[in-house]
Amino acid sequence: MKTTVFRAFCTVSLFLSWACNSDRTARNEDNAYFTQAVEFQEQQQYAAAAEAFQLCLRYSPESTLAHLQLAMLYEDHLNDLPRAIVHYQAYLNADVHDNEATVAKWLERAERRHYEVLAERFVGIKTPEPPVVDSESAPPPAELPPLVATVVYTVEAGDTLSGISKKLFGTTRHWELLYQINAADIPDPARLSIGQQLKVPEITDE
Repeated sequence: MKTTVFRAFCTVSLFLSWACNSDRTARNEDNAYFTQAVEFQEQQQYAAAAEAFQLCLRYSPESTLAHLQLAMLYEDHLNDLPRAIVHYQAYLNADVHDNEATVAKWLERAERRHYEVLAERFVGIKTPEPPVVDSESAPPPAELPPLVATVVYTVEAGDTLSGISKKLFGTTRHWELLYQINAADIPDPARLSIGQQLKVPEITDE
């Protein structure tokens, strides 16, 4: 954990001088730190992305989308449910959003998961363990079918591939599948165009 944080600090330090010459007080996607955070996120540098989003909020507290991105990062990649809950709440309390009902469900889920962790730690309530399957007798895993687009999603203001994955599948982890099936139409995965239509693969494992 310390190594990850140190690497994130070093990575973020590299773009501090560049960001200082950009508009640090702009909101959301127009903010230099926000843009860099999205790029870190798509490169799977999640600790660096979180640090950059925090810098965005430091210089532009009105950047409510940074709260949402941080909440998703902490829940899905950094395993920090308390911080995820804080940022989900901050996003919902900041303004009226079109996706308020959806984000409220994510907040409820994060709170429930955090409660389960605390219950297991302090009360001793454990969730049932899955049955152990003998690897020798278990059938070989089935081959995954090729990605097939069955739905089209229209990009909205503030959307990122991670955010769209969270919205459609309940987790940010499938952003690479979205990029893979739309690679020909997405020159830069860190920048999407409002109104752009993305093909959505059918995923049945969530």
